[in-house]
Amino acid sequence: MLKSKEIKVIEALNQFSKLGEVKKSHRTESYDCESDRYIFEIKCRDKRYDSWILEKSKFDSNIPKAEESGRDFIYVVEYNGDAWLWNISEMNTFGFDFKWESRTLPTTTQFRNKSFKSKELTYLWEANALHFKVN
Repeated sequence: MLKSKEIKVIEALNQFSKLGEVKKSHRTESYDCESDRYIFEIKCRDKRYDSWILEKSKFDSNIPKAEESGRDFIYVVEYNGDAWLWNISEMNTFGFDFKWESRTLPTTTQFRNKSFKSKELTYLWEANALHFKVN
């Protein structure tokens, strides 16, 4: 279920006509919302970082789904009303070196679960993203 911050991100995405009408996805999908041209994963964060993390599990589940449906996979991170958007499909197509690495991180950032596990991830830099405001 989407939180109010994620719904605000969807409302902001709908201001970009190029994206098409962005709607919440079905709860069973591995992504948060979709349009006719894109599938979107949205992360709303409570802390600002110099680079943002994309887990390889999100890449591995959403790139094939995007390709099978003829759409692109978009990753969006929101913090304090600012948001950054990366077209992961385009980055992958044009040979971006994701430099995947393993790190021990919290199993989840929600639900007060304090356990840790090794996760494969990459770093996404704001300089490579489209920046937009979320009201």
